[in-house]
Amino acid sequence: MINTVEILKQYISVSPNFEIDEFTPYLKKADREFLKKYVGNLYSKISGLSIDTDLKEQVTDLVYTAAANFAYFLFTPFNSITMDASGMANVTSDNRSNITMFQMNDIRRELLRSAHSAMDELLEVLEANPESFPDWHENYSTIYNQYIVNSTSAFQSGYNIHNSRQTYLALQPSIQLIEDKLLGVTFCNEFLKHLKTGDLSTHDKIVKDYLAKAVVNATVAKVCAEGVFEITSTGIKMKFDALPYEQNIAVQMNEQLKNKIDNLNANADQYSKMAVEYIKENPAAFTQCNGKPIIEKTTAGYKPIITKSIVGI
Repeated sequence: MINTVEILKQYISVSPNFEIDEFTPYLKKADREFLKKYVGNLYSKISGLSIDTDLKEQVTDLVYTAAANFAYFLFTPFNSITMDASGMANVTSDNRSNITMFQMNDIRRELLRSAHSAMDELLEVLEANPESFPDWHENYSTIYNQYIVNSTSAFQSGYNIHNSRQTYLALQPSIQLIEDKLLGVTFCNEFLKHLKTGDLSTHDKIVKDYLAKAVVNATVAKVCAEGVFEITSTGIKMKFDALPYEQNIAVQMNEQLKNKIDNLNANADQYSKMAVEYIKENPAAFTQCNGKPIIEKTTAGYKPIITKSIVGI
């Protein structure tokens, strides 16, 4: 773990007289608040793991980088004040003055960006080496085989999330909801289970790809107006540098955003129809549910699954 100034200086810039004892509580807090939900006890356990030396060094560097930056982010509001029985006060002297709030916020945003960047890279390394990290793979894996869109790469193939595992994990509740609403009412459970976990034929893979793209587009449409994610012309990602007081700012629904949501829903609807049509054109290839993987509608004709109201799901 990071328990000396010398180790800490490898990951963030601090002065030689920096008091590590005052900083240690924030390392523990960073582990609890940011690291454990993604990597469990890896921060405290990595030094004792018997794995490939190069891999161990890489993972140690990434988890310590994340821990140090998250901890300093938590520490910054307090590192220029003193607290005693009489209360709290700013520490000032003739030779130095406190930085402005604007400077403080810029520094804290950069700390968050650096920490989250290291965390995303760490998750990618862990995902690629499950045999070296069986506990993580068992309890914190970023692969979710209970979904059609079961991984970062699966989502990335349908919409750009900048290959971010944290963004994919943050999208999980919406992915689950969209799959239930979008797929569960159109395809039988046996067929969906087969697509998620079965030995897939070429026909299966084509349909799964259509459905994955439908889910991805509908998911992005749903979260566009929630304000949690940064929506750009090139993709979507978590607002990694948003400070706590900035995270609950409502998104203004303008015409450009509305058009984007409408286009995403139209894409999802089209991919869903393509999957249904492909199954109908190749009935012999889909034998689940007694050869009827598509749930028949009670009304005449095939109705679009996605509508503008999906934003309100």
